[in-house]
Amino acid sequence: MTKEEFALYKSRLVANLSHELKTPLSIIMAMSDTLMNDPELSDEQKNKYIERIHANANALVQLIDDIITLHKIETQPKELIFQKYTRAGQLFKDVELMVLVEEHRKLTFKCGMDEFNVNQQHMLSILVNLIQNAVDYTKSKEIKAEIRRDKGNIVISVIDEGPAIPLKEREKIFERFYTISQSRSFLRSGSGLGLPIVKHIAALYSGSVTIQESSAGGNIFTVTLQER
Repeated sequence: MTKEEFALYKSRLVANLSHELKTPLSIIMAMSDTLMNDPELSDEQKNKYIERIHANANALVQLIDDIITLHKIETQPKELIFQKYTRAGQLFKDVELMVLVEEHRKLTFKCGMDEFNVNQQHMLSILVNLIQNAVDYTKSKEIKAEIRRDKGNIVISVIDEGPAIPLKEREKIFERFYTISQSRSFLRSGSGLGLPIVKHIAALYSGSVTIQESSAGGNIFTVTLQER
């Protein structure tokens, strides 16, 4: 990357980060100002404002957590990457505790091995981000996750029931701060860092992440990691 390219990248990063931080903060300030200065608000109106403040505060926490995670991934020593993970049986239980899923939805897990040479936090980040992405951006009643070994690689797949991500969007969604809501207004917006985190982890293992349309008209996210 040249100095000019880096300067442009940094400028865009700062602009995107400022926008992502400013939006929820502006809403929090507006709602809290109203609560403090309007004594005639009904209890129902107060509760709505409090709910919006809480939701936007959570969005800020998510954004900051994702930025910290991305920084850790980019600066992590190589020796911490390939660590034998022997808790495969516990893996999906950990994921279920970390993913926010409505009761009417079903998560299905399948793992074809007992251990693998992938850092535990990296594996959790991949699964949590891909599954949460499917929960937030699709109408799937069932989301499937699978881990298998293929030709010396670890292959992680997460399958949803759609709607499918348009072909022209499939590369953009891995850009930092690019959110699906920019092109599909009926979907909820995340921090725009979940999928870039997945892409960066795959790169650490000289691997890849791909998207294709499923037979049900949904999406298949596939992450391939080289164990060594």
